[in-house]
Amino acid sequence: EPGSPYYSAYRVRYGEEPSMGGPNGFDAALLFLEAVRVGGDLNEALHRVRIENGVFGAYGMSGESEFDIRPVMLRVENGKFIR
Repeated sequence: EPGSPYYSAYRVRYGEEPSMGGPNGFDAALLFLEAVRVGGDLNEALHRVRIENGVFGAYGMSGESEFDIRPVMLRVENGKFIR
């Protein structure tokens, strides 16, 4: 979400806003790296791990191999996103 550490770090490093797919790729990489850290069968590990601090919040994989993510509600106040 805009205002998160990911967005701030991206703007500092590249001088522009990240693309729409950038944060999704970042969160997918976090999930993958956590599954590798857990070890064992990668597919099983992907279904066991849960990320609590991704760009879009907490998420994991469902039994159907889809992302299980809690929605985040934001509002805009004075031009800024507020949780």
